[in-house]
Amino acid sequence: MTWTIDGDDHTKQIYPPNLHDVAFGPGSCIAEMDYAGVDAALLHVDRALGLDAAYLADCVHRYPGRLYSMTPVDEAAIGPDTDRVIRELDEAIRTHRLHAIKFIPEYAYRAGSPAWDDGPFRPFWEAATGLGVPIFFTLGAAPGFTDERDGFLAELDVLIRWMERYPDAPASITHGFPDRAFLEGDRLELPDRIWVPWKNPRLHLEVSFPVRLGDLFEYPYSEVWPALEAMLHHVGAPNLLWGTDMPFQNRFCTYRQSRRWIETCGLLDGSELDDIMGRTAARLLGIAPMGAAG
Repeated sequence: MTWTIDGDDHTKQIYPPNLHDVAFGPGSCIAEMDYAGVDAALLHVDRALGLDAAYLADCVHRYPGRLYSMTPVDEAAIGPDTDRVIRELDEAIRTHRLHAIKFIPEYAYRAGSPAWDDGPFRPFWEAATGLGVPIFFTLGAAPGFTDERDGFLAELDVLIRWMERYPDAPASITHGFPDRAFLEGDRLELPDRIWVPWKNPRLHLEVSFPVRLGDLFEYPYSEVWPALEAMLHHVGAPNLLWGTDMPFQNRFCTYRQSRRWIETCGLLDGSELDDIMGRTAARLLGIAPMGAAG
């Protein structure tokens, strides 16, 4: 990204520098998976990366059993054009056979939408939860907060209300927490309130530290081990799943390192490791058990 402020040019590199033509197609993904010993991957989506469910389905069909995919949602159009959003979602899941739904509240907030758990969002959620696939939330700070920590905790309150309304819907939070907001020196100080949503046994959480903190801490990221212990205690390995945010995390570590730090930290027994590295994801997606999956 390049921008100019007061006549000065600024740039920020958010992709790893080895992407050819700033692209990371399914073949590149499979090559990385083979090299790192990863059996299967669930493709995350974002409006900034495109809204093409048919393309994602083509990636999945090209590599059956290796690639699975979420479908994007046009969050900003819910309310103004809800019927279209529902039609596109239905086509992505029923026709293209994608495996999960990704919902990013920030895009709805940018369009001026209110809290996303009810009101004009109710018809969308009734349709989405009726499709029988898990819903992955990428949460930031709720609007109106200057402190990102308070804003994120407020967003968790919205999620709690949503889960109370749709108690049977399996859900997960992507990328873990906004870790930088909770840094105190070289430790993550996670307040007790942050664990409240996991009173719901159908809520899951990604373990995904390198992409968030890999520029601050070195492999094997011993600074975040206490946070992983807290996740094991409050969430439990059967509701934790390994996440990487490939290829973005390659700015800081290799794909193999992003799994090895968990496998070698010494905090997990064999069953817990199996859950985080594939079994939780397989159970959540309703597919056959797998080995490492991220």
